[in-house]
Amino acid sequence: QSRDAGKSWQDRSHGLTNRRIRALVVDERDGSQAWAATEGGGIFRTRDGGAQWQESSRGLVDMVVRTLAPDRSAPGRLLAGTWHGNYWSDDRGENWQTDPDGLYDVDVVALALDPADPRRVYAATNPRGVFLSEDSGRTWRAGRQPLTEVIQCIAADPQNRGHLYAGTRAGVFRSTDYGQSFSKAGLQWSNAAWTLVFDNITNPATLYYGGEGGVLKTTNGGAGRNVK
Repeated sequence: QSRDAGKSWQDRSHGLTNRRIRALVVDERDGSQAWAATEGGGIFRTRDGGAQWQESSRGLVDMVVRTLAPDRSAPGRLLAGTWHGNYWSDDRGENWQTDPDGLYDVDVVALALDPADPRRVYAATNPRGVFLSEDSGRTWRAGRQPLTEVIQCIAADPQNRGHLYAGTRAGVFRSTDYGQSFSKAGLQWSNAAWTLVFDNITNPATLYYGGEGGVLKTTNGGAGRNVK
């Protein structure tokens, strides 16, 4: 944890019996509460800013948790992607459930909420591409032309409705139709992408890429020369 914008850090791992952290979610209404997704240890929760962590995995069958996301349309609801499907919690992570008829028995590696409609959720899976839910993760549908590359991250465009970026081992791909189809997002984005982040504070048109090509920045979706 850092309290000085990253200049110094403190270890806040007490109680984490598994420290292979794949994702962190901080409660937007109470910054002292957070959840950690682990690789093989399930989900942990802190209520005191990370001073203590407790396991919060009741109902999870798969302890390999790839990603977490808050449901901004329903306070207290969380979504989790695991090695074998999607789970959700309606009680701040105390209990988790899944639907065998939903996004089940598939590796869910990343989740992204649509900034324009928090009920709209994207799930990146391997090897079945990107799925879309319009009811906060209760039901899902696959894209019309699934992305076949190995996906490692996704990011929803905060300014352009229906625009989604997917970071893969073959670079960055862009969808302009809610994940129904994808095309390559610029020739300079050819290396494996590990993370994609929009600057939602100062310039929502800015997208950062982090991966095997270092850190790149674009303000026009990766097109042309405006990539650094």
